[in-house]
Amino acid sequence: MSVARSAEVRSAEVRSAEVRSAEVRSAEARSAEVRSAEVRSAAVRGAVVRDGEARRTETPNAVMTTFASPTLGGAAQALWQVEMAPGASGPVHVMDAEQIWRAVAGGATVHLGGVDEGEDVPLAPGDTVVLPAGLVRRIEADPDAGFTAVVTGAGGARACVPGGEPVVPGWIS
Repeated sequence: MSVARSAEVRSAEVRSAEVRSAEVRSAEARSAEVRSAEVRSAAVRGAVVRDGEARRTETPNAVMTTFASPTLGGAAQALWQVEMAPGASGPVHVMDAEQIWRAVAGGATVHLGGVDEGEDVPLAPGDTVVLPAGLVRRIEADPDAGFTAVVTGAGGARACVPGGEPVVPGWIS
C-alpha cells in the first residue's frame, strides 16, 4: 500500500471515529433531554393523593391525617389535619422547621416559649399562626370544643421534646 493510500485510510478511519463519537454524543444529549423532559413533566403533572389514600396517625394527644408529604405524593412540603379532643394537650416541643397552622374548628391556646414562661396565644376558627423553627411550643385544645387545624411545614421536619432526641413525626414523613 502506498504512503498516500495509507494516509487516506487513516484519514477515513479518523473521520469514521469522529462521526461515531458525534453520534454517541448526540444520542446521549437526546437521552438527557428526554430524561429532563420527563422530570419537568412529572413536576408539572404533580401527584394526586386521593381521599382514601390519606394517612391517619393517632397519638394520645391528637389524630393527624396526612394529605401530602415526602412519602405520600412525593411532596417536599407536608400537609396534614390535626384533630384534638376537648382539653387535649400536645407535648412541649420544638420543630427544626417553620410550620403554619390554620384553625378550622373549635379553639386552642398555643403556649409559646414553654408552659410556665412565654406567651399564650388563643386561636379561633379562621386564625392562622406561623410558628418559626426552634420556637418552644405546646398546643392545648379548647376544653369544651376541642380543636381542628390544617397544618403545613417542611416534609421530614424533626420534632424534639425536652431531653429527647429529634424525630420525624409519622404524619410529616
